[in-house]
Amino acid sequence: MKVVLVGDSNVGKTTFLYSYKANQFPSDEEVPAILDSFKDLVVTEDGNEMQVEMWDLGGADNYRVLRPMTYRDAHVRSAVVCVPGRPLHLSVLCLRSVSASRLRAPQCIIMCFAIDDLHSLQSLRDNWAVELSAALGPDWTNIPKIVVGMKSDYRLDEAPGLVSIDDVTRVFPQLKEQEDGFLNYVECSAKTQEGEAAVFAEAIAPARVYMGEDKGGRNAERLQFFLILGCLIALVVIFVDWHVSL
Repeated sequence: MKVVLVGDSNVGKTTFLYSYKANQFPSDEEVPAILDSFKDLVVTEDGNEMQVEMWDLGGADNYRVLRPMTYRDAHVRSAVVCVPGRPLHLSVLCLRSVSASRLRAPQCIIMCFAIDDLHSLQSLRDNWAVELSAALGPDWTNIPKIVVGMKSDYRLDEAPGLVSIDDVTRVFPQLKEQEDGFLNYVECSAKTQEGEAAVFAEAIAPARVYMGEDKGGRNAERLQFFLILGCLIALVVIFVDWHVSL
C-alpha cells in the first residue's frame, strides 16, 4: 500500500512520521529530509500489523519537478536535489529505484497543514490540489484523501489565530459531503503523539477499500481487452478460411 503525504515545508510532515515510528519527538538532527525515509512503516490496524509505503514529499520548490514522478506510475533511475544552505544529509531528495521499477500511484493522499498557519491550509487547495490533479488526472477524484491539521498541541496553549474547523471546511467544502475523495479531517501532534494513530486509521481503511476497487477495475479492463482481442482474432480466422475456400 502506498500513501503519500503532501503539504508545504515546515508544517510537520516528516516530524509526524518520525514521532509515530520512533515513538518520540525528534530533535532537529534526527529529522531526515529524504523522500523514502519511511517507505517501510509498519502500521497497526484492528490489531493487525501491515507494511505501508509512506512517501514524505518535500514541500520546497526545489522538489517541484520531481514530485509528479511519485504520484503516478513512472519509470525512474534516480534523482537528487540539494537544498542550498542545508547539510547534504538533510537536503537530499532521492528516488531510490532502478529503471525497471515502477512508482505506483498512491492508494491514499494525506494533505497536511499546520494549524497555526492558515496559508499552509490554503496552499493545499491552491497549489497541492492543482499539482496532484494535473499529475493524477481522473484518478484524483477517486483516490481517498484526508486533510490533517498538524501541531494540534498548540490548542492546549490556547494560542490565538489558530485554524478552526470552519476554516478547513471553507477551504475544502468537499469534506462536508465527502465528495471528490475527501473523506475526513483529523488533527494530530508529533510533540504529544495525540491523534497520530487516528491519522493512519482514517487513511488505511479507505485505502484498502480503494485498492480492492482499483484492482477490480483494472481486472475488468484487462478482461474487456482480451475479449475484444479474441473477437478480432476470431474474425481474422473466419476471413482467412473464407478467402481460402474461394
